[in-house]
Parts: sequence; structure tokens; C-alpha cells
Amino acid sequence: MADKASGFEADTGIAMELQYAPQSKNQNRVSIVLASGLVTTVAALVGVFLLQALAHINAMGLHIPLGAALVGVVASSGYGVASYRLGLRIRRTLLWTILLFQFLAYFGAEYCTFASRPPIVLPGTARPATFPEAFRFNATNMRLRFSGPGPDSEPLGDVGYFMVGLEILGFMLGGIFAPVMLSRHPYCDLCQLYLRRWNLGTIPAGIGGIFRAAARDPEAQTRAYRAADAKLRELARLVAVGDAASLKRELAMLDLPQRKAAALPARVTIELCQCPGCGDGFLQPVLHTGHGQDTKSRPLTKIPMTRQFISTVATTPLERPGPSPSTVAA
Repeated sequence: MADKASGFEADTGIAMELQYAPQSKNQNRVSIVLASGLVTTVAALVGVFLLQALAHINAMGLHIPLGAALVGVVASSGYGVASYRLGLRIRRTLLWTILLFQFLAYFGAEYCTFASRPPIVLPGTARPATFPEAFRFNATNMRLRFSGPGPDSEPLGDVGYFMVGLEILGFMLGGIFAPVMLSRHPYCDLCQLYLRRWNLGTIPAGIGGIFRAAARDPEAQTRAYRAADAKLRELARLVAVGDAASLKRELAMLDLPQRKAAALPARVTIELCQCPGCGDGFLQPVLHTGHGQDTKSRPLTKIPMTRQFISTVATTPLERPGPSPSTVAA
């Protein structure tokens, strides 16, 4: 809708001079992010150990690899929180470093568990097993626990290595969940800060309701789609000419309830993204199609806005249209 393929293009490119000097950043940001991630990783793995020791619940082994993935998400929360607060964008090298730390943390936790328990004496030997031998023994003697009163399965043998591999993979992938989600967040390269976002409203781009004749009319759906496209063009025009008052009025008319918006086959949400440093930002339209788990989202063309224009728009709250006199009288 709002790209070159559909014809919508916000022509708001304006030559700007550098009027803002970004603040200097902490040179140890990477080390702080890694240290924060390690703290939450240790805390998560200690929690797993305590659950196993006190409640006999193996959180890592619950519904392999889902349990390990959830533990990985909790463990990696420090990376995401520290990166967001420090404005550090997690790029490829740092992401691979986090993956390596997750891998080492898994085996570190396994070794701590091995060292804290009584020695394992393997069949046919009279000596305590080493860590690699104990790890191999636990993997090949892993059993599947079924729901209900029935007994566990027989030892999995070599299949246990596959289950352990799934557990490690789940923990590692869960560990990069927060960094990957953060990489999709708007970012100001000038200030090296993550942008703040506000949802300003929703533009209907389709007609909902299975019992409405218009909802089953392709031409009516097309007209609704074109009306949304025209609304986006109008928002871009108002930003380009600097008409803040008219823009506020247009945005105030987008107060569509979330439940009604979710029922539409297509809708466009309007987000205001602004850098907390330089103050510049943009309007980000996002096209959503489908419902529930089948919903697909696609960012459309950004509508750039300067700091001065955003401050003008935000001087007063958006004026939502009130009820008509007839409604009040009723």
C-alpha cells in the first residue's frame, strides 16, 4: 500500500543541517551488556538448579526443547535490557558472542550440577566417573516421562544425544530471543539510542463482519483499501507542508477501538517514533492483515518528522471527536 509497488511514497525529503551534537557514549557498553547478560544467565541457571533440588522439577527438560528455550529467554534478558538502556545495537559479532556464552553457560551449569552431586560409579568400574563420562551416561540413560500414572520409557540410548542436542539448541536460541526482538526496534544511528514509540491510531483498510454484504464485496474491500491509502497520503502531505493543527485533527479521527480494529481484514496502525536524544522521528504506518495467529504485519513507508514539528504536534493532547448532541441528548 505504502511503498513503490502500490504508489504511496511520502515525498518529505528535506535537506537538514546538523543542529544537534549527540552525547558521548560509554566506551565499555559492550562489556556492560555482556556482564549484565551473564548475571541474568547465572541467576536463571541457579533457579533451574534449585527447582531440581527442592521441587524435583527439571525446567530444562520440560517438553524439550520448549523448557530450555524459556530458560534461555530468561537467561538472556540481561543482554536485551542493558542494550536498550545503553543504546547499544546488537550486531552480528556481539550476537555470535552471546550464542557462545549461552553454549558455555549450558555446560558450565551441567558441570556445577555434576560437581554438587555424589560421584557416579559406572557399571563395571570401581572409580568415580569423570564429567565427560557422566555426561555421556546421563544422555544415554535419559528416559521420556509420559503424562499419567504409567511408567517412564526405557533408556533412550544413543537417541538421548539427540534429545540433549535439542535441549542445548533450545537454550541457545532462547538466549538470542531478546537481542533479535530488540534488533527490530527503531533506532537512531546519529544518537545511538532506541526510539520511543506511541500508537496514535488505526486506519481501516477493509470491511469486517461476515454478515455484512459489503464485507463479501471485493469492490467494497478495494474502496476501503484505497481510502486508507488516500488517508496515508494526506498525513504525509500535512507533515510535508508543516500543518500541525490539521495533522492533529486527522490523527484524532483515528481513535478506532482495538477490538473493532482487530476484526477488520486489513488495517493500518500509525505509530509515532521519536529519538529521546535529538528529538527527530517519523510516523510509521504498519499494514496488518489477517486475524489472530494468522496476522501478518508489514511496515510501510516512513513519514519523517523533525524535532520542531513533533514538539508542535505534541504541545496539546490529540483532540478526540466528542459525541454528537443527539447522542448526548439520548
